[in-house]
Amino acid sequence: MIPPRNEIEVPEDFPSRTPLAAVAGVQPKLAAALVDGKYVVPGQSLEDRIADYEMCEDLARQLMAYCHKKLPLFKSRKITLARVYAGLLAKNWCTPAQSAWTIRRTAVLLAWPVPLDAMVRAGKVELRFSAAATSTPGSEQP
Repeated sequence: MIPPRNEIEVPEDFPSRTPLAAVAGVQPKLAAALVDGKYVVPGQSLEDRIADYEMCEDLARQLMAYCHKKLPLFKSRKITLARVYAGLLAKNWCTPAQSAWTIRRTAVLLAWPVPLDAMVRAGKVELRFSAAATSTPGSEQP
């Protein structure tokens, strides 16, 4: 049973959207919306965070089956996660930070090695794993 929306707890490590705003003028400004008598930065309200979290959690669960399907092709759990992460970034369904959280969550759900972080360097996607998650070539189970 799915809990009511107001009872959903967003994990502490789930990233918020970075607000984007362009307001002309010399003086400093803050882009905010008035919601229920309070000023809220777009993307930072509890409703926005819950919506983003639900979408990323659902996506992580869907990616479990996709990762299993792609594992024989890439022959490594780490490479599979890296390729799926690259595809997730290319689709722009969520922010890059939320995409990284989603791929880590997928790894947790699959009980695969969990990347410490995910990044893009010089156009290449990189997932960094802890030393404990590192294995010698050929020793990793598919």
